[in-house]
Amino acid sequence: MNLTMIELRKIFRSRVVLFAVLFLLIIDIFVYGNTGNSYYAAFGKDSKEHIAEAQEDGAYFKGEITDQWIAGVTGEADAIRNDPANQLQGDEREAMKQKLADQGFDYDTVEEKYPGAFIKEEVLSSRSYTRYEPAESAAMFSENALKLMDLQVSAIREGCSGRKAEALERAAKEAYQSLANDYTPVYDYNLGYGWMNNIMLCQQYILGLMLAVGLSGIISDEYLKKMDAMIQVTAYGRRKTALAKLKAGLLFSVFAWMLVMGLNLLFTTVIYGWEGWDSYWQDWIFITAPFQWSQGKAMLVGMGTSLLGVIYFASAVMMISSLCKTPAPSMLFSFGLLMAPAVCEQYDSFKGTAYFPASLMRGEYIWMSYRPVFLGGIVIDEQMLILTAGVGLSAVCMLVTIRNFERHQVSN
Repeated sequence: MNLTMIELRKIFRSRVVLFAVLFLLIIDIFVYGNTGNSYYAAFGKDSKEHIAEAQEDGAYFKGEITDQWIAGVTGEADAIRNDPANQLQGDEREAMKQKLADQGFDYDTVEEKYPGAFIKEEVLSSRSYTRYEPAESAAMFSENALKLMDLQVSAIREGCSGRKAEALERAAKEAYQSLANDYTPVYDYNLGYGWMNNIMLCQQYILGLMLAVGLSGIISDEYLKKMDAMIQVTAYGRRKTALAKLKAGLLFSVFAWMLVMGLNLLFTTVIYGWEGWDSYWQDWIFITAPFQWSQGKAMLVGMGTSLLGVIYFASAVMMISSLCKTPAPSMLFSFGLLMAPAVCEQYDSFKGTAYFPASLMRGEYIWMSYRPVFLGGIVIDEQMLILTAGVGLSAVCMLVTIRNFERHQVSN
């Protein structure tokens, strides 16, 4: 049997590993069903009704957000708002005018400036009207992009000066103006993609714990059981065994990632569906980056980033395992590395949380905000530095793991 497969079998034959994987998969299912940010819980009648309504509205408003599309959406919404039957009349209207005047608004112009205040409450809360709110928000896509540009420029001017400020300001303007003027966003139902992003943002703990349990003893167990001296004189030898362990650890890591990701994809397929691949990505609250991506492309980028984070984390855990004589220190290190971003985020002065493997495992997380860096006289996206660091440090950890394993055997 291939040596790598022998090492992989060692991992899967551990009852502790199997129990941990099964337990964490159950936790993942629980998290999927109960995590809610901008989305409803995945189970229950109310959620099903919400999804059905969102799909219906997505199909109704689906299209490229052009001037013609915007005119159609706002025209229909205005027709509801301006319908006399939907507005307060008589004493109720006069009472509303007086109420607004008491709050500091001009009595004579309040009707003209704030017509929405005179729409009946039952109309404002009706589905026939509220269904237009997401579409009208989408109609502000270009305006929102330019507002974000102004905020970025203001932050740059406050944070630096000189050549650096000029370059960063120019880059921000180019990125957001291109998003506003050159990119044609698409409106569509996209709860499936939004939910996958939401789940990936908190799945680093599920994946990290799986890898910590599975890999903390992959090399230190050999030291603990005094097997490293025997390995030295086998036909496989030190280097081949080290490489086999490294490959087995990476295969286990990829398997764990595929298992968790596959489970989430399956649930999303069954519950939400995958309509809206081409719909725009930004929500202007949490996702403010100027990348001209659709929801589908953003999800693929996030999945690739998450996989790199898994390999990065696994490499670091195996490196520590090669340095320790028992699995316990490696396990503690894994937990610390997993929690490091959450701890460091409490300190505003620390700016490097995105470089931790746990941050990469969160998928779209590092891509959600605009991260320009002035380096060597040019402006680049910090995400490129983060990915480069992830790949480079993963390779370093693997090389150190092999070297440590070999040297430890020599010392015996």
